Amino acid sequence: MRDGSDACVVDLVADEVPSITASEASKIEGRPRAIDSRHEILVNKLCTLLGRAEIRDLIDVRALLEAGGDLRRALLDAPRKDGGFSPATLAWLLRDLPIAALARSEGLSDEVGRGLASFRDRPRQGSARAGAARAMRSGAGRSPQG
Repeated sequence: MRDGSDACVVDLVADEVPSITASEASKIEGRPRAIDSRHEILVNKLCTLLGRAEIRDLIDVRALLEAGGDLRRALLDAPRKDGGFSPATLAWLLRDLPIAALARSEGLSDEVGRGLASFRDRPRQGSARAGAARAMRSGAGRSPQG
């Protein structure tokens, strides 16, 4: 998409998976479009993290949570989209994700890498993220097979 001198690459996906929430009506270039809700996008991003573990997905999850996303609810909804999803498996994967190396390989600064590692490792106390992270960590010491 372009807006004057600004440009943004947008990935469009057309998967046949059940929706968790109703889409939201919007207009793009004057045309009506149905757009996934932020919660739907968060659930999709969690499932995507499990499938490909790319740094951009972790960045997106952080941004969605900072915008008010409910991680606990998203973790509960994710298995409805991906039968192989579990919070414990995601925690296991994220625990060993080489965030600093991935950030560098994407041309991100060490500071961004440290911020993402901190986001993964130290959830804020009292937030929905903290409760969900505790639930995720309870399975983090085990492999996904048990």
